Parts: sequence; structure tokens; C-alpha cells
Amino acid sequence: MTIDHLFPESLLYNPKRFIIIKKAYSLKSDFCINDFANWVPAHDICNNIKSDFMPHYTTNFAMINKLSNIARSIHDKLLEQRPKDKVLAKLLSQLENGAITTSELYKLIEKTTILYFGFSEIEPEDTINIPVKWLCSSCKRYVPWNGNQCLICGNRR
Repeated sequence: MTIDHLFPESLLYNPKRFIIIKKAYSLKSDFCINDFANWVPAHDICNNIKSDFMPHYTTNFAMINKLSNIARSIHDKLLEQRPKDKVLAKLLSQLENGAITTSELYKLIEKTTILYFGFSEIEPEDTINIPVKWLCSSCKRYVPWNGNQCLICGNRR
């Protein structure tokens, strides 16, 4: 699978022809050759055969802009998510390699939750395999427990 340019990149080197093509195909004046509206998936061999051929005119080019905006939005969200994904990938890699245990990962998540996010109401089935949470008799929530007291309200057993 490769990325094919619906309108060929060679138009970048022929600005006069590119302007004529934009008018002929009713493309916006700011239409970019290297952007989502001009990228389509293609089989490698088919992409090479197509070369610099222009697509046949169709009224569906308006749809291309709409779909390219959706693709751009998804792309932007993925870029925004990338740093978090890298951290999760490192954690999972360390877990798979045995550098950290599941228990250590749960404790890390627990500490992160305590330090940065506070606690929301958690149902008992959500706390399976997380040994540091218990039902506090005072605040009536499943909360972190350090063995001596509730880390939310301070209640001692």
C-alpha cells in the first residue's frame, strides 16, 4: 500500500498548469498537492502505472474536501495522543520484558491517580487485582488504603 496523489506532484513544478487544473476541477484556490484532500491509498504497482495521469472530472470532488477534513481531524487527534501512547508503549514493553510486574504497574497507576487525578467513585468489580483499594466505612467509597488508614478521609480501621 502506498499513498497516491490524486492530482500528481508534478503540478508543483508547473504552477500555471496547476492554476488551470484547479479551475477546471473546481478546486479551492488554496488546494494543496501534499495534503489530505489529494492523498488516496493505492497499490504500489497501480500507483506507478498511474504516474502523472490526471483523474477524470467528477462532481464528487466536493466530497473529497469534506472527507479530507475528517481525515485531518483524526490525524490531529492522533498527533495529540502520541506522547501518551509512547508512555503506554514503554510501560507495556517493560511489563512484557519482565522489568516491572503487574503489581508494580498497578501501584504506579494508583500513585498517579492519587497524586494527579483524585478519586472518583469506583465499583467493586473495577478494583479486582488492585490490592491497595478498600471500602472505607467512613466515606463509603472504594479508596486507596495504606494499611493503616483511608488516604482520602483519614479514617483508621
